[in-house]
Amino acid sequence: MENHRRCRCLIPVSRIHFATPQSVNVTTPGSPYRSGKSASWRKTVCTKVEHFAVIDVAPRGGPVRSLKLARLVEGKLTSCGWVGSGLTEISARKIRTILDAGQPIVAEVVYRGFTPAGELWHPSLKGWQTG
Repeated sequence: MENHRRCRCLIPVSRIHFATPQSVNVTTPGSPYRSGKSASWRKTVCTKVEHFAVIDVAPRGGPVRSLKLARLVEGKLTSCGWVGSGLTEISARKIRTILDAGQPIVAEVVYRGFTPAGELWHPSLKGWQTG
C-alpha cells in the first residue's frame, strides 16, 4: 500500500510562518504576515493519498453510500474508517456488482491524517480498482 504526502501552494512562497502536519501558512514575496484573511498570505492544506482495501459497504442492501476501509498494519488488515465523499452513483453501482461477485476492491483515498482512534480524518474517495 502506497502512501504519498502532498502539500501544494498556488502562490510564490516567500516565508513559511506556521506549519502543522495538516496545513502551512505562507506569505507572498515581500509581504509581511498579518493575521486574518488577506490576499498576501494563504493557508494551504496538506493531504495524504493512500490505497486501502474495501472490506465492507453501507448499506448492505441497495445502493452503496459509503465504503469501509482497512490498511495493512504489521501484516494484518486493520479497519480505519469509512469514506463516502467522492463516491458517485455510477461507481457505487459498479462496486456493488464487483463485491457481490466476490472480487476485492482497492480504493485510493485522499485524507488529512488519522484520529487518535485510528480512523481516517476527512477522507475522500479519489478512485478505485479491482485488486
